[in-house]
Amino acid sequence: MPIFLLIRHGKTEHVENEVLAGRIDTPLTDEGRLQAQRLAEVLSERPVKAIYSSPMCRAVETAQPLAEALHLFVEMDPMLTQVDFGEWQGMEFEDLQKREDWVAFKDDPASVSCPGRENMPAVRHRVMLGLQRIGSSYEDDDLVAIFAHGSIIRHAIAFFLDMPLSSLNRVRIDPASVSALQVMNGTAVLQSLNRSYPPETS
Repeated sequence: MPIFLLIRHGKTEHVENEVLAGRIDTPLTDEGRLQAQRLAEVLSERPVKAIYSSPMCRAVETAQPLAEALHLFVEMDPMLTQVDFGEWQGMEFEDLQKREDWVAFKDDPASVSCPGRENMPAVRHRVMLGLQRIGSSYEDDDLVAIFAHGSIIRHAIAFFLDMPLSSLNRVRIDPASVSALQVMNGTAVLQSLNRSYPPETS
C-alpha cells in the first residue's frame, strides 16, 4: 500500500467559531484558502501520485490548489465524507460540553448513540474499506494525498494502528495539518502526525 498523506481541510467559519459542522457543507474562509495554497506550495515539491478527497466542499477546496500545481484530478470518494453527527451538528462546543451524551462520547466514542448520528464502528469500517480500496491501486512508497476531515483522519490512524475506538478522541488533528501513514505487509507506521505549514508572511 502507498504512503497516505492524510490532510485535514483548512479553516471554515464553523472551525473558527468552535461549532461542530459534521455534514453541514461549509466552504473555506479566506484564511482557509491561504492554508490550502500553502499546502500546495509544500506538497507540490513531493512526488504525489494521486489526490483523493471527501466530496464536501471544504475538503475539495483544500485539495484543488495542489491538484492544479501537480496537474492531477481530485478524485472525490464518498467513503471519506465527514461523520454525520446528527442533532449535535451546528452546536457550539461550549454547549455540547453541557450535554451528558457528548461528554460520554468524548470519553468513549463507541459507547454513545446520538439521535440521527452515524455509528462510530460503522464509520471506522467505511474509512477502512475506502482507504484499502484506494491503496490497492498503488505501489509501496507511492505518495497518495487524502483530503478529509479531522474525525475521518482519526479513524484512519486508529484503525491502521490497532487503536481502540475509546482512544479515538486522544488524537489531535488541526485544520490544514498533514499526517503521513504507511502500511506495508499488514504493519502500519505513523511517519508524522498533525504537521502544520502556516502561510508565510512577508
